[in-house]
Amino acid sequence: MPESPTDLLVPFACVLGAFVGSFLNVCIYRLPRENLHIFRPAWSRCTFCLTTIRWYDNIPVVSWLLLGAKCRDCKSPIGAIYPLVEILTSALFGLSAWLAIHEHAELAQPCQRAVLFAVQVFLLGSLLVSTFIDLELRIIPDELTYMGMILAPIVGVSFPFLHQLPLPGSATIAGMFLLKYPALNNFLLANPHLRGLLQALLGMIAGGGSVWAVGFLGRVAFKKEAMGFGDVKYMAFLGGFLGATAILVTFVIAAIVGALFGSLAYLITRDRTMAFGPYLSLGALIMTLAPDQAGRQYGSLMECLSRLMQQWIGRGH
Repeated sequence: MPESPTDLLVPFACVLGAFVGSFLNVCIYRLPRENLHIFRPAWSRCTFCLTTIRWYDNIPVVSWLLLGAKCRDCKSPIGAIYPLVEILTSALFGLSAWLAIHEHAELAQPCQRAVLFAVQVFLLGSLLVSTFIDLELRIIPDELTYMGMILAPIVGVSFPFLHQLPLPGSATIAGMFLLKYPALNNFLLANPHLRGLLQALLGMIAGGGSVWAVGFLGRVAFKKEAMGFGDVKYMAFLGGFLGATAILVTFVIAAIVGALFGSLAYLITRDRTMAFGPYLSLGALIMTLAPDQAGRQYGSLMECLSRLMQQWIGRGH
């Protein structure tokens, strides 16, 4: 039972997510393919017989089950990826709505929580689209990343409450910088819109720069491409929304999980190449929905590594 009337928004968000997921399926199929446009043709078509899909055959999940995962006209199979994307989108929209209602005590105004929900579901949808495209074709479409890189500064300057200013002296580069220059801290507190724009731009630089730096070092060390430039643009897009600190944690999460699953995949397939975008998406998903918990775990990990490093240096002496 809902605890409050606003909890009724959660099932509504789930239904909305299912229908948005149906649109995301269109994006996943059409975005990376030449001569296809997201909005033309306006109605979905079977990818085999090109017959326009009837509206009652395009109801998320339900139609796929009723049709037996086959096209009504040509009987060609309809992949399970379609209901999977719709279910994932529905679940993520519902979770985001629940968090917007019950978490984020710092956002007292309902309109701020609504903006947070809108920004989060845009990010979640982008993560799903980029992940499934990268898994299939090993690319992240420029249309997605460039749009995000344009929107991020606009969102930052319009809704500065989405980017919290680090406390002076906190364990971040920005926090230590603000401690050294308190006048700058006071200036940013007095000019929230400029602060939001600055943090979005710093996030884009930190996100894209971190992946570019790793790719450059990998190219120097191994004499071959280590990171695709699509990942650089993708991280710049995500960094503009998540901020500099969160995007660096995102990269660490992606690197750890990617190393584990990449090693396992190599042992099974002997394929040295892998799509890194899905791991970046996983890190961004965690930092979008659970930034505080992930930040605490990241801090604990860094402390543990610091102690190990100190012990190793001490033994060396």
